[in-house]
Amino acid sequence: MKKVTTKKTRSVNNRPNCLKITKSTQKVNFTTVIDENGNKVATPFIIKDGKYIIKTMTSGEFIVSTEEKTFTDVANDGHKDYIEALAKRHIVFGATEENFDPTAGISRAQFATMVARAMGLQPEGSTTFKDVEGKWYADSVQALFEAGIVYGKTESAFDPDQTLTRQQ
Repeated sequence: MKKVTTKKTRSVNNRPNCLKITKSTQKVNFTTVIDENGNKVATPFIIKDGKYIIKTMTSGEFIVSTEEKTFTDVANDGHKDYIEALAKRHIVFGATEENFDPTAGISRAQFATMVARAMGLQPEGSTTFKDVEGKWYADSVQALFEAGIVYGKTESAFDPDQTLTRQQ
């Protein structure tokens, strides 16, 4: 396993082995990787001894940032800090740039996307479910299905637009 200490943005191409990146936590809010399409993607990390530790098999340009993200409609919400922390890491997005809409329900597709982003999961195969093919959430649904975290309603249907219940 390689160990890289980053001070600024660094492009990393790694192969079969996991890459470990260590960065001081001073003034750092989150880490992301910019994928091949230019999208910011959450990168899972742990904090140990005052340092962020990223272990990833993802290739791309890693960014350690102090960017802030806030939503006006959660200013007095008891979950404000959690919502904003997830938004900073690009795990969740607001309904708009300014509003999160914390009372809105989430669909099975949105749930799958948030969990896949938080865990840094990518699919190994093509989508199993016909009703997610070509959709923005197809890779997330497939990655969670492969990991055994979510299942379809049938062998070929995921029902991505169904709103989740607390039981699910």
